[in-house]
Amino acid sequence: MICEAQRQTHVRSLPAGAKGFVLVSGMHVAIERTACNLGGSRAWFLCPACNRRCAILYPVN
Repeated sequence: MICEAQRQTHVRSLPAGAKGFVLVSGMHVAIERTACNLGGSRAWFLCPACNRRCAILYPVN
């Protein structure tokens, strides 16, 4: 698969409680948090291309 050959960044690699923006492959990527049913919150990347929530970012060649 093509995706396996690319270096990906998963939201689980973020430090606990990360907010705002993070630097991923030299690009500032926004983080959004959503509430979980049993308490706490889950972090999501906001895709720089389409502004949708995603858990994994793949580099663009």
